[in-house]
Amino acid sequence: MQHLELRVPPVVQVALAAMLIWISGLQADITEITLPAASAVAIMLIAAGATFAFSGVMEFRRHNTTVDPRYPDKTSQLVNSGVYQLTRNPMYLGFALALLGWSYWQENIASFIWLPLFVVYMNRFQIQAEESFMEEKFGQSYREYCLRVRRWI
Repeated sequence: MQHLELRVPPVVQVALAAMLIWISGLQADITEITLPAASAVAIMLIAAGATFAFSGVMEFRRHNTTVDPRYPDKTSQLVNSGVYQLTRNPMYLGFALALLGWSYWQENIASFIWLPLFVVYMNRFQIQAEESFMEEKFGQSYREYCLRVRRWI
């Protein structure tokens, strides 16, 4: 396992990305853009993101399994119901949607740079490690789940 895999809590990663988006949004006028209905679109994206993330947490709670991905050995069962029928990573999808909304709110092209970097980082250091563990723990049932449901959406 690599040094960064599953080490940094996803909430910390989101907070860092949000801070970088905000700092980028403060950049010079040259990177400012006018986006139609920026506030409304941003609020809708953030609300959709919060809904996905919260739904994922609630489904884990309903199945009495850990929400903290840093400790995959505490996973008690494969959750593939509720929002997990749409995406294998509703919490991460929710975070990405919220960050997209936050970028939109900034109305600065520089703010959008961080979203693809967040997704790449999550795929490499969070999701791949989690998937590896889930496949090892749940075997064929997890592999079948992966064939039915996409990683993001």
